[in-house]
Amino acid sequence: MKGDPRIFIEIIDNGGGIPQDKFQEIFENGYSTNNSTGFGLYYSKEALEKFGGRIFLKESKAHLKTRFVIELQNGCEKDSNQS
Repeated sequence: MKGDPRIFIEIIDNGGGIPQDKFQEIFENGYSTNNSTGFGLYYSKEALEKFGGRIFLKESKAHLKTRFVIELQNGCEKDSNQS
């Protein structure tokens, strides 16, 4: 296999930030800080994991930068010996 078979997508915003002790908790079903459903990040994590990907919070500094990373597999090559 040549190169890294993964694709990384970074999402950065400058919102209120997320405390480091909540980095994992924000992906739990129902977790919300603004009275929403708390389903968005949970669903994203579950859907990505079904396909071998993942999402994680890399860093967060209030009102400066919060960085999420989505990691995807870049497909796989079909074995030429299989029909």
